[in-house]
Amino acid sequence: MSLSEVPDLSWLLASWRVVAGLSPEEVAFRLGVSPSTVRSWERRQHEEGKVGRHRPVRSERELSESNLTQLDQIYGAGGALADISFALATPFVLPPSRSWWHNFPSSGGPIWAWIRSDESRHIAVQLSCGPIRMKLTRACTELGAIVSAPLSIENPPVKVEFISGRGWVDFGVGNVPSGLGIPVVGAIHRMRPAEISRPLRAGLARRSKELNELLATHPILRSALAWMIAHESSDAVSDLGFTDVTGARPTIDDGDRSHVSARKYAELRSARRLSRRVATEKIRKLRIGTDTAGGDQYPRFAEHHLKLVESGGTPRSVPLFRSLLDTIYGVDGKTCREELSNTAIVMQDDTRAAPRSRDGTRWLDNRAEIVFPEFWVGPIWLRFSNSSGARETSDVELRWPPWRRTLKVRPGITVWTRRWIQSAPPLEVFLERGWHIAAGIGRYEADDSDRPAAVDINDNWVALGADGSHAIFQQMIPFYGRLLEHAQVRVQRLMQGLPRLEQAMQARIPLRWRPRRPQER
Repeated sequence: MSLSEVPDLSWLLASWRVVAGLSPEEVAFRLGVSPSTVRSWERRQHEEGKVGRHRPVRSERELSESNLTQLDQIYGAGGALADISFALATPFVLPPSRSWWHNFPSSGGPIWAWIRSDESRHIAVQLSCGPIRMKLTRACTELGAIVSAPLSIENPPVKVEFISGRGWVDFGVGNVPSGLGIPVVGAIHRMRPAEISRPLRAGLARRSKELNELLATHPILRSALAWMIAHESSDAVSDLGFTDVTGARPTIDDGDRSHVSARKYAELRSARRLSRRVATEKIRKLRIGTDTAGGDQYPRFAEHHLKLVESGGTPRSVPLFRSLLDTIYGVDGKTCREELSNTAIVMQDDTRAAPRSRDGTRWLDNRAEIVFPEFWVGPIWLRFSNSSGARETSDVELRWPPWRRTLKVRPGITVWTRRWIQSAPPLEVFLERGWHIAAGIGRYEADDSDRPAAVDINDNWVALGADGSHAIFQQMIPFYGRLLEHAQVRVQRLMQGLPRLEQAMQARIPLRWRPRRPQER
């Protein structure tokens, strides 16, 4: 998509005001500014029926971030006006991609995904969120289409995958009106359950009578509960939670690598309508974690650091500076790939209940605790290596409460998954003796790279013991119940039966426990 095809902010402001049914004078009165100021923000709107085009940000800086937030409140947008204005120029500053991911805050809503295709007159995508799927195929303009939903969940993430071609997807919250000229498609009546595999259907058939009665309430609920039961690591689905990735191509360790140039960093900041001062302020508010004294730790980032980055330099005194920029620009790891320092990864021989290898013959007693920066929500990667004399392959167990995942790896293999919330605990990795791990944040490979890509392990996680099962259940069942309520499905019987359902799941679905490590071997 060229620069001339991106709608500008003046068009958006004018269109949203008209949809809200307010005059410039009414808006000016509520803002405490003159009507001429409001008109100047909308001055570059084109003739009726035409879409305005993107212009350099500097001509629109008279509209401050606080002004935009006030307009959002006046129009009752719930954050949508601010988020869409933030996303306007994404096709100009980022390359199109086949897949886009996002983790929304828990219990948020309404939410939306703005989908634009590089095949500018056609969209063909599949959206998924755990056990829910939705396919969207339609003709459109360069403005694409917006898919909206009434509520969100922090994990699993929303994934939008282009069936044909590539494109751009921006995510946001709030109410998007249908009169902007961008088609708004409601997901709630178009969602479909994911397919339940034959082994899982057989496993469900053997479960309690109470469980099967409630599963019959609605096909989406059946899919959701089946998906959750699969994540209980039940005997009927013993292969869930394990993936052999030894057949993947080893990735190349070429150090930290950015996917954008210095010039592109400046363009991205401009497209997000941020001055250097405002961008610096946003970075300095990102919490990294706690220091050795237990106090909050924030980046020591100054405006001259940003100027250095945009001129091709590297602020070496600021760790993970690319990830900080990626976060405030909202691009979900597409502009960074940075390895964590050794201080963030603590390797030790674990003397507590270490898990066994999948065949039960070896202990996975080399433990790494990986502490990711608190501000980061998005893709993370793990790369495995071994010492001389170690086995050629290793079983690996990942524990990220309330989830667990097992792998079989060989040297040079890199896998990736997502950190879903800022308050997520450290990731524990259990390996065999003689094996090591490196970890980082951001996308490991660009979409169009010929280099070996990291292996996607976002699916197939299972509950980490009874506590993990309970936490997953408590989070997801109310969410899917509310989702069906929005779809006007009668779920009173379901909600009344939730206590019985949880008891049935905990009492009658066996968990595959690994034996505790003995005191002496």
